[in-house]
Amino acid sequence: LQWAARCYLAFARLLAGGGEHIDTALARIAPDRKPDAHAVIEQRILPQLRRLWPLSSNYRSLVIGGAMIAGRPEWIIAFELVVLSLVMAVTMRSMRRAIADVADQLAAMSAR
Repeated sequence: LQWAARCYLAFARLLAGGGEHIDTALARIAPDRKPDAHAVIEQRILPQLRRLWPLSSNYRSLVIGGAMIAGRPEWIIAFELVVLSLVMAVTMRSMRRAIADVADQLAAMSAR
């Protein structure tokens, strides 16, 4: 089952998005600069997380209800596979850019 473990870990790294770079850069920042570092993280990462709103169960419930009323259960599957996958892919791409930007900003802060 080593092949399955390797596949799982590769997929997990793909979804992780590089957050370990922020952890490493944050650990190098002086304690008196931590509030500034946290503000940088909040300003750049929080908007990315807010873009995940379509993944909430509220919208899934609305789609399920609409599909049931219309008698079209395939709409649920289409929504899950197409719409939510696109939302996740776009968000992960922009999140990776945001994480890289934050890691660079934090590295610059620790160099000062």
